[in-house]
Amino acid sequence: DNKMGNLLQTTFLIIIGFSVLNLGLSLYFYINSKLKLHALQAGFWVSLVINFFVQGSAAEAKESIVILCFAFSIVPVTLLSMTSFLISEVKFPVKRYGLLNAVLIAITFPIMDSDLSFFWKALPISLAVGIPVFHASYILIKQGFLTKNPFQKLMALVLFCNGVNAINFALFRMEPGAQLWGWVTAYALYQLIAVFLPVLSLDFHNRTEKDRLKVMVDEKTFDLKQANTKLDSLNRQNSLLLKVVLHDISNSLLVVSYQVGKLKKNMKNSFENEEVVPEIMKKLEGRMEVLSDLVTQVREYESVKSGKSELSKDRVFVKEIKDELNIRFGDQMDTKSLNFNYVCSEDDFSLHVDRSSFYNSILSNLVSNAIKFSPIGAEIGISFSRVDQFNKVKVSNTGDPIPKELIEKLFSFEAKTNRVGTCGEKGTGFGLPILKEFVLLHGGYVEVESEGEAGSLSGSTTFTVAFPVVNLDPYEEEALKKSSSSKQRLAS
Repeated sequence: DNKMGNLLQTTFLIIIGFSVLNLGLSLYFYINSKLKLHALQAGFWVSLVINFFVQGSAAEAKESIVILCFAFSIVPVTLLSMTSFLISEVKFPVKRYGLLNAVLIAITFPIMDSDLSFFWKALPISLAVGIPVFHASYILIKQGFLTKNPFQKLMALVLFCNGVNAINFALFRMEPGAQLWGWVTAYALYQLIAVFLPVLSLDFHNRTEKDRLKVMVDEKTFDLKQANTKLDSLNRQNSLLLKVVLHDISNSLLVVSYQVGKLKKNMKNSFENEEVVPEIMKKLEGRMEVLSDLVTQVREYESVKSGKSELSKDRVFVKEIKDELNIRFGDQMDTKSLNFNYVCSEDDFSLHVDRSSFYNSILSNLVSNAIKFSPIGAEIGISFSRVDQFNKVKVSNTGDPIPKELIEKLFSFEAKTNRVGTCGEKGTGFGLPILKEFVLLHGGYVEVESEGEAGSLSGSTTFTVAFPVVNLDPYEEEALKKSSSSKQRLAS
């Protein structure tokens, strides 16, 4: 008996030491991670130490006190079971076990002082203590085979034995000498739990931390992708703005250079033809006005793309378009002996567009391309029509057709699409991509058709740009007609 008492005392001190150590570790990890697992463990170790003292104080008490003191074991085993479920990433059925424990305890109180044997008196409490750990054992062994974690399997075995020991309380607690062996068994099992539980907890902590870090990495990666997408979009916009400026200013400067050449030539004979110089100067001033408009246009494009404003749309009538094209391209048309052939479906046909971008980036690109690829003495067709809910402008020319493999790439900034004109004219390949961008900003679309044999001047090419129809009431329409002449912009 003395040896057994010393063994119990030594075992008790060891389990208390393990419990205090694990309690400290659980509190430390909980403070740093705020994980529910470590809070449950801390509660388990505290309640376990209290449980040992409670049951130790009832070693020689009567049956009812022994049963009531053993009932306190429900607290640590429930916390242990909840911890095991959490480690296995399975939800613990709190309500179910709360109801079960309430029923079993309610059954225990009426029969504690009855004439029934100790087994029947203690059985409800033994089941309340044993069932949760049996359940946790099953969950751990199942998860252990999935994760191939040997510690989960060992822990499942220890919990199963703990459940058996709880049932043995009802069977053997009042048998002579059984109390000592029951205490030794309980201490041994909890010592094993004190070893395996921290290992499983650390493994769970590592898995949780990895998952948390993965989520953080995924979020940061997503944010970086979003930032890169936005940056790419801004880069494309900035690139487009630069291309607009370079392309259209380049076209205007070519015209200015041509006019300057004529100015120099005619100034030599200024005394013979004094009216020529003022006319040329007027055209130079017009081209300077175009350059100024282009700067405004680029700013407006940036503002529209960023959502800060909308295109400043206005009515543009066919007569104004004819005058504008003659001013802009009259000299180039004369150089190649070309003619415009206008076809309009309505006498008062008009477009609802932004004047600056329509002339500088849409119509000018279409006409300059038609001039570039038309043979000398040809005709350039420009037609205006309304189809369904769109006003369409078609610019067509004869000459070398566009290769089929090139048509799909015409509106791409990245693809190389520039070709040499019929008189050796060179281009950048940016005109049509710029054109499409502005047509899309208007809510319209672009189409292209090109027929004929490659290298043949008898082919034909037609570009169609469509703009949404905007209907005005008769008073607004009449006012626009009267004021259209004052809004005409003689740009060159």
